[in-house]
Amino acid sequence: MTDGRPVVTLFYCVNALSRQTAQDLENAAEFEIRPVHMACSSMVKDVLLLKGFEAGADLVVVATCPPGQCQFIDGNSRARKRVERVRRLMDEAGLEGRRLIIIDRGLELEYAGILKEFESALE
Repeated sequence: MTDGRPVVTLFYCVNALSRQTAQDLENAAEFEIRPVHMACSSMVKDVLLLKGFEAGADLVVVATCPPGQCQFIDGNSRARKRVERVRRLMDEAGLEGRRLIIIDRGLELEYAGILKEFESALE
């Protein structure tokens, strides 16, 4: 935590969040958000997820397009598989895999809903 606020590394597909929601998240008072904009969530690799924690994140989040709506066909499902694999590895190593989450509701999810997701993952 920095300044008493949890640090969140947010990897997100530019098509998964509205521009306004992404901007609101970057300016969130409740969390220190470290955004990583990606052309597709499938670009997130295992090592990048772990680097987020190495860089001091309390929570690492991958925001993808909703299932069946990825412009690259299955980028969001590939991202989900990677997140699940890394989460299992973290749990096996005793590193609280619950601190790695994926949000796949895309533009349907507004700023307040995303913050609630962050808060529940950190409980």
